[in-house]
Amino acid sequence: MRAIGLLLTLVLLAGCASASLTHTPAVNPTNVPVSVNHRLTSNRFYVEVASGGFRVESVVLRLADGNELTAESIHHPAAGRSRTGGGISLGVGSRGVIVGNTAIGGGVGIGGGPTETYGNTVAIFPGGKVGEGPWTLTVKLLSMAPVEIELPGLGAAEG
Repeated sequence: MRAIGLLLTLVLLAGCASASLTHTPAVNPTNVPVSVNHRLTSNRFYVEVASGGFRVESVVLRLADGNELTAESIHHPAAGRSRTGGGISLGVGSRGVIVGNTAIGGGVGIGGGPTETYGNTVAIFPGGKVGEGPWTLTVKLLSMAPVEIELPGLGAAEG
């Protein structure tokens, strides 16, 4: 039953996915478009993160009392090859034939190049521990400086 509830919530959050979500950082040292939405259910606090295609490494929620909570789980979207087509690949060759001054061979490529994500990341916190806000969310993208985003409390009007 819990899995069905989680799946339903993720589907609903994915339906709201867009390039820019409701809350953005006041200062963004990464120059990557990062934005978030948040939602509290009876037992979980969900944060959806749009990260400009970069993988989210960690999400930490600073509570109104100053304590911090690390996400219980982070659900990453599918990852794929970079659209830039760049990157380094390593080839392993097999038998080849030399015809005159030209070599002809075959091989299998092994990885290479960066990946990006397609869709938004969802971080889940225990709902009973987050309080009513406001909160400061710290989002750390892979190999980048952390970004802080202020989230209004539950009684505040969403923008």
